[in-house]
Amino acid sequence: MEEFIYEERNYIKSKDLKFYTELLSKYEYYPSGIEDEFQFKIVLEYFISLIERAKDFIPAYQYAYEMLDSLNPTKDVLKQINDLENKWFEASIRIAEKENIFNKEVAWGWHENRPLVRGIYMGAEKLWKNNEFEKAYELFSKILKTNENDNIGARYSVKATAEKMTYEEFEKQFTILHKDGSSYYNNDALSKWFGKE
Repeated sequence: MEEFIYEERNYIKSKDLKFYTELLSKYEYYPSGIEDEFQFKIVLEYFISLIERAKDFIPAYQYAYEMLDSLNPTKDVLKQINDLENKWFEASIRIAEKENIFNKEVAWGWHENRPLVRGIYMGAEKLWKNNEFEKAYELFSKILKTNENDNIGARYSVKATAEKMTYEEFEKQFTILHKDGSSYYNNDALSKWFGKE
């Protein structure tokens, strides 16, 4: 199967790519960790404006998302996150169709591919949350087909949507919550469930 690698330079002007690379280097590739509030706002606005100029430059979506997600989840911030998620998914699907990636290997091992795969996965997850099981199943299955090592865990979402298990049911059954509010999946429970015939 032909391998696909998301080539950043194909989706952004050279001068924008140069500035973007220098900016990330300045903040050690961790802009969501900028402590100065004014500087944080400037960098976030830069990513939002870059998305408008280079709509299929997927890394900008991921950095903007991580920055917004680090903020206090006010009504306005949640709306911005939702709008960004929708745009990220739309851009990822545009690229998927243009590059025919669902008929290629899109290895997670290439860091360049990860924001693209995450964008598609995020869209599939939204469909699942809306109980659009067939559409979600189709997308999760396509993600799994492009990367059989399945680093993102699409196999579980494929099975859950095939069984018409709601997103809420899945989260309730397999999520472990910490006292500090963080959470993670119970891999033992997931593996046992997934292994059922």
